[in-house]
Amino acid sequence: LGDIVSTTLIAPMLLTAIAVRGGLLRWPWGLLTASLFSWLLYDAFVTVLGEVPGHGPTFKLVGEAFRVLACTLQCSAGFAQRFIVRGYARL
Repeated sequence: LGDIVSTTLIAPMLLTAIAVRGGLLRWPWGLLTASLFSWLLYDAFVTVLGEVPGHGPTFKLVGEAFRVLACTLQCSAGFAQRFIVRGYARL
């Protein structure tokens, strides 16, 4: 269910990130989009491809790399949003 929701949100978030290019919000929206995509790749590698005979541990390791990437991108999006809000608070 979470993957279905993520899949339906990736396209609008990507379009929003493209629409605000050159604006302050391009980084948070772009990083959030990349994070959602990384979570989908994580789920694909761990659940679907992890059951392939003989390659399960390899796919699970690659899946964990996508999980680390997704968490890092999500954290980076939060920091980018914080920097934007903090910059406006000083004005």
